[in-house]
Amino acid sequence: MASLVFSLAERKPLNDDLRSRLAARSVALRLETIRPFAGSLERDPVHHSTYYLAVDAPHGAPWLLHMAPAAAPTSAIFAKPLLIGRMRRATGPEIVLNAVPFGARDHDIIGRFVQHINPVFQPRAQGGRPAIVMEASPAAFEGFRGILKSGNRNLAAIELDAAAVADSYHAALWTAIRAGWREGFSAGITVPLSGAEPGQVKETIRQAAPLTRFTAAVGPVVGPGGVTPALQAAERLHELIRQTRAAARITRPFDFELSLEGSPSPTTPGDLGFCLEWLRQRGHAAQLVAPQPGGDLAELAAAARLGQCTLSFDARAADPAALARAAAGRVHLRRLGQSPEGLLAIAEQLRA
Repeated sequence: MASLVFSLAERKPLNDDLRSRLAARSVALRLETIRPFAGSLERDPVHHSTYYLAVDAPHGAPWLLHMAPAAAPTSAIFAKPLLIGRMRRATGPEIVLNAVPFGARDHDIIGRFVQHINPVFQPRAQGGRPAIVMEASPAAFEGFRGILKSGNRNLAAIELDAAAVADSYHAALWTAIRAGWREGFSAGITVPLSGAEPGQVKETIRQAAPLTRFTAAVGPVVGPGGVTPALQAAERLHELIRQTRAAARITRPFDFELSLEGSPSPTTPGDLGFCLEWLRQRGHAAQLVAPQPGGDLAELAAAARLGQCTLSFDARAADPAALARAAAGRVHLRRLGQSPEGLLAIAEQLRA
């Protein structure tokens, strides 16, 4: 496998076409002891003849192969790698193979990979683009790739587990690396604010600081007195996110979502407009808003557009096609649970 990587990649641009050829050629090798993930192939940013490749070893053990000429300096990125061996290619200098554990729970290794090898795998802010939100899985990224190829649109968004932020965040990065997904995705959590302990919320945000989407679930906070207490809770959360990210020196932008789902009554266009304007005037503008279902979709979409916001819906609450039509395609769809083929169908509805 290492010989194949060097023969294909040395002194050539490392792009998706080369990785596709690597995948096809590796199938022809009929490998029995490893399963390579060709899309993960990366070149060391300093030593250009050094390569990294994610593989599964026997019994599914995940590793990151480090392949370099024998004369190349030892990598300072990953400490104490396991020496696999030395080999001499049929043509070319001797090469050295090392490996480091590369599972979903190897947080430090995954973090070093996205920080030092290729930061392109880090999540990005979504902004105003539509999105389809999935749990991180190979099938999800396969579906996102199919959408990108068929319509030249990136709709990738990942929802993480707020109760296990660090684990789910690194698992998402790991899955994206192995899938070779370099086109970007937003990654977010939903923060329940009803009955939440301030210390618990603070710790959740500390762990979630690298994410790019934060949903303030204030619907259950809405009571007979109106939405103002809920908006004040959302305001405090937004400020906490800002301060936490600043302390961590994270300068990448993030999206803030106001979720009114769980409110005692359906969200009206007037309610939605009031909430968005209230937050905007106080410097905590939301980029996404999830109304409590039951109102007129077209009117809600108009209010969201006026507030420069994207509507966000649980896809189980209404027909995705109806949501897409009402929002003119500018919609954030959650909890689809679709196969790659199903995602393509949803994407076509958003485009229509």
